[in-house]
This record gives sequence, structure tokens and C-alpha cells, in this order.
Amino acid sequence: MFQITVDGQRGAGKTTVARNVARKLGILFYDTDVVCLTISLLCFQKGVNPTDSDEVQNVLKGVDITLKDNGVKTFAFINGVNVTNMLSHNIVQQNQFVVGNHKCVKDFIINQIKKLSENQSIVVDVIGASEKLFPYAKYKFFLKADVYKRAQRRYENALRAGLNKLFDDVFNETMDFDQQMFSGSAINLKISQDQYVIDTTNISLNEVTNQICAIVSK
Repeated sequence: MFQITVDGQRGAGKTTVARNVARKLGILFYDTDVVCLTISLLCFQKGVNPTDSDEVQNVLKGVDITLKDNGVKTFAFINGVNVTNMLSHNIVQQNQFVVGNHKCVKDFIINQIKKLSENQSIVVDVIGASEKLFPYAKYKFFLKADVYKRAQRRYENALRAGLNKLFDDVFNETMDFDQQMFSGSAINLKISQDQYVIDTTNISLNEVTNQICAIVSK
């Protein structure tokens, strides 16, 4: 049994690659982005300030958050209720990384993954925190790409999800997020020495998937 972390820049293909790797290797895929969105939704529903760590910690007490992935999409459940369609709400998405930066949320995610990985291998999609969250993962990957390419991927994903967005807006959001990551107002994005770095700008995500599977299968 082993853990794989797929870390990297927003729009570099982390979620798609992690899901594809899980499907190809026949192991579990755990989407940390969806978990953080679900907790952000929970805060919104409860009227909790997402910047207040104590309030977020209280809202997590006794709550059951589960994920189900069908190989194409991850579905989120709060206490058995499917809340996936609510995760696209603007406020929920805006607060995703604020919520995800709280220690209580990181601990919540780590505990879930520890339980899930007790008897099975797992691949985890994580952004800017694999070194801190999963220091003992056997295989760690960091995906990067040109900002235009990443914005293009995010724009295409938005269209597929039925979201009405302009490319220029997505590009600016991607640029703004990059700035936040490096300015410290969000999770600091760093590459650790034990991560395999893959530039996805000029190769397909299927090729990236094959590269990772080849390394894991050695």
C-alpha cells in the first residue's frame, strides 16, 4: 500500500491527472479541493466566518463528509446528503482556500486520508501543501505549466461544467491566484526536494498520467 500526492499550480492538471492515475492503477482517488469546497459550503450554510479558525473547527465537530468518485467527477456528501451541485456557488469557491489553510481543516483531511489508506493505496490531489500534509507519501509529484495554458484548461473545464465565464476573467483569476500563493495570503506554493516535477505546458494530461504510472510501477 502506498500514497501518491499530485501537487502543483492551479490549472496545471492536478485533479485530472490524479483521477486518471487512480483509475489506471485501480486505487482510490481523494480530491482535497472538493473537501475544502464542501467545508466552505458548510460554513456558508451555518453562517460561519470562514476566516475564523475556531468557528470553522466548531462547525466540523460531528459532521460526516464523504466523497464518491465515478472516474469523471467527484461527488460530495454532508451527513449523507449530496451537495455537489452547491459547490459552484461563487462565495463557496471564493472561500475554498481560506478555509483550506486552517490547521483544523488540514487535520480533518489528514485524519480522513489516514483512515482511508489503512487498507488501500490512495492518490491525493493537493495544492501547495503536500510536504506538510503528507511528508511520508511514497510518491510525490508537482505539476506546473505556463499561466496561459493553465487558464485555458480552467476555462474549458468551466464550459464543460456549464458555467458562463469569459476567458479573460479566468485568466485574470489564475494570475491573481498565483500572486496570492506567492505573497503568502494563501497557502505558500513550494516545491520540495522529494517531488517529481513535471511541466504540463506542452504535453497532454494523458502523457503526464502515463509518466506518473510508469514511475509508480517501477
